[in-house]
Amino acid sequence: MILRFSFEYVSTSLVLEKLLQKELKKSSLEGELEKNGDLISLYVKGDDEEIERFANDLSVSIPVSLYLKDTKVEVTEMMPVSSYKIPSYPKRETPPCPNCTKNALESYDPFVECEACGYGVKESRLVFKNFAKVIVNENETIFKSIAKAIVNGAIVKAKTFSGYKSLSILNEKNYKTAQGGFDILGVDLESINEAFSLSKGEILALGSFEKPVMELPVGFEFLKKFPFFDKSDRVRVRLSDDLILELISSEVKKAGGKYLLLRDIAIEEKYQIELDFEGEAKSCSPLEVVVLSDGSAVVTKGDRGLIPKVNPGFQNMSVKALSNSFVAVNQDNKIVTYKKDDDNFAAKNCFALGEGKLSYEAAHGAFYSVIAENRLFDKVIAGVYFSKINSDRIMINSPRFGLVDYIKFDYDFPSTVDELFEKMASENKTSAKLISNFTAKFPDHYKGKLQFDKIGDMYKLWGVIAVILGMQEDGNVQEAAKKLVEYSLSFKGKKGPRIDYKLKRYDQKPKLDTLKVIKTSMSFALAGIDRPTLSFGVMESFAEFASNMLDDITKDYDIDGVAFNGSLFESSNLINKFYTITKKNYDIYLNKEFTLDDMNLGYGIINAACAK
Repeated sequence: MILRFSFEYVSTSLVLEKLLQKELKKSSLEGELEKNGDLISLYVKGDDEEIERFANDLSVSIPVSLYLKDTKVEVTEMMPVSSYKIPSYPKRETPPCPNCTKNALESYDPFVECEACGYGVKESRLVFKNFAKVIVNENETIFKSIAKAIVNGAIVKAKTFSGYKSLSILNEKNYKTAQGGFDILGVDLESINEAFSLSKGEILALGSFEKPVMELPVGFEFLKKFPFFDKSDRVRVRLSDDLILELISSEVKKAGGKYLLLRDIAIEEKYQIELDFEGEAKSCSPLEVVVLSDGSAVVTKGDRGLIPKVNPGFQNMSVKALSNSFVAVNQDNKIVTYKKDDDNFAAKNCFALGEGKLSYEAAHGAFYSVIAENRLFDKVIAGVYFSKINSDRIMINSPRFGLVDYIKFDYDFPSTVDELFEKMASENKTSAKLISNFTAKFPDHYKGKLQFDKIGDMYKLWGVIAVILGMQEDGNVQEAAKKLVEYSLSFKGKKGPRIDYKLKRYDQKPKLDTLKVIKTSMSFALAGIDRPTLSFGVMESFAEFASNMLDDITKDYDIDGVAFNGSLFESSNLINKFYTITKKNYDIYLNKEFTLDDMNLGYGIINAACAK
């Protein structure tokens, strides 16, 4: 019998291919790998009993992945004519696969090198310090001692394979100590589900091989366990993504603990209880995901297991494109995206390629990254890009006329709120009355200078609204926008107030009427609408407006689909609202493996240049 195992795997990491190859080598079956685009197939030939045993082993060894979209098993009559040769790509810093985790838990040895999943740390010796007592290389004793200390309320400093962390049991005392940023580390997926009542999509995402972080609202069950949290809070939740954390979590679970507070700390920080080892602690950011309404997961931030990323490149062309934190280089017919060294950091909104005058903005790079990953060059695609730091755009790309900006969201504001009020009051009597009523009800509104750092257009507008509505005590527009997003995420209802996002013509070009957006928000504040509800309305109405812009585009263009990305969509309620509305009428395309912003820009710009 010949059986074909098919996997739709939208990643260039080679993890799945190597795991399949490893399992095939362990068996006595004849087999071949085949790859066609995102479809990876493993053919195996043997008797029924051997193949059944192999299939059972495979189901345990192949992890759930954010990038594994579909699987299928079928009987076939022929083996492939030519086999797929796994290419040699630079190594990525990945989490451990199920086999590595199982071996580490059985042996208490976190130092594993696996050719299949790519997880790799050189053998070292563990050193555990508990006040004056030091234990060296007695791994089982060390991990049991750490777990006992944590369950008893201690805070432990641990060197892990992704940096230095502090770990403590989740209780009120440690919660207050950890203010300023932490993740809740569950000892297993069951414990997290018990506290948060996860959807199927959230369970699959959190338990996936990539072990991402997910921001979840605290609910009734969580507040019963931890009443010291505020009911409007949202918390970052995750499972362990390296074997040091996995062994600690496992022993804490055995000792009766379920939830740990995990914080990034500096190497210089001193603790009474510490775990160390010889060797390098990589500085990797865990992936962060948002689960969409249909259960699919979108990677929003992070770089663990993504860099260096290798894609097919272009012959006879050597170019380099910079984004804010990453660089993409086209070399040897491959595009390699990797993280930039801090010493070479260069934050730019425009990206020059080669020696000529060719340049693209961040929005164009983001748009073309989706087009290139999904091979959409022969389609008419609308691109929607909204960022927290780069200029926003809605664009069109067509094989006939190329890349066109449909609408730019670039606008300036006066330097103070009072100047802005004067401008609005001069429009008409209705606006003047609104300003008079608002300043009478809120006489202590912020009167100093507005501070605009590098900030995206829509994010800037939201920040100005937040300052006017008193969400931010100073004029830091970026921080104000962040608070408006946080308020919107704490909203528990289903529908917010409708904010007027309208276009008007300036110099024959459509522009967003920003003053109308601000005035509508102020009107609802005067009516007594609370901040979470009003903030949600600001975001919800924007998502509806952006989707309506696509309907306007279809009056002039027959589009085949919509691509969208940008860091503004890191907000779970914004991306879900826009995705749900837009998906009703259009085919939706997102980045397959890149994050929503920054990492994808250089790759997209190289593709845009080569499409010329």
